[in-house]
Amino acid sequence: MATTSQVFQLGDRKCPNTNFLKGVKWSPDGACLLTANDDNCLRIFDLPTYSVHGNQESSCLPPDQGQDSFPAALQIQEGELVYDYAWYSCMHTSDPASCCFATTSRAHPIHLWDACTGSLRCVYRAYDAADEVTAAYSVAIDRQGCHLWAGYNKSIRVFDLSRPGRDYQTITTFQKGQDGQPGIHCVIYHCASGIQWSSLCGICHI
Repeated sequence: MATTSQVFQLGDRKCPNTNFLKGVKWSPDGACLLTANDDNCLRIFDLPTYSVHGNQESSCLPPDQGQDSFPAALQIQEGELVYDYAWYSCMHTSDPASCCFATTSRAHPIHLWDACTGSLRCVYRAYDAADEVTAAYSVAIDRQGCHLWAGYNKSIRVFDLSRPGRDYQTITTFQKGQDGQPGIHCVIYHCASGIQWSSLCGICHI
């Protein structure tokens, strides 16, 4: 498994000493890892086949290999600080069309990236009262792979994955003078293994 210090050495340009690993998420099929670093890059690491199908010593590399890490298969640069990211819930490496993940970053709309090529598939935009694009603080995709849930300040917005753009449903969680939950919201979704929480940057209210 790649360590934090080894991840820093990936890529063509030298990463600064202040760069650090911010999070790791397994793909739904367990075949690869998605990481986020302080350099605003997301990296995908393919798990070697011997680690997936090997024996009880599969966590160790073969004796003839003199290293204990493997390079990133893909690197994607976001424009600003990455708030959150989420795999497509129905993702499986045998189906390239399902290999994608969503990201949200500061001052940017939600991006859906192709996990095989690194290309941007589509964008989901939410707007504030001044009709300016506002960034989500957290993202999650439902188990059926149909909707993208995004947490914002005092609201949650639900996008149809098949309809990128600015079409979404807004769930207001707080209004002045009324009961509700103020602050920045994370989003959760249910899967076969239980409740999964998206990461959160800010104050969490559920």
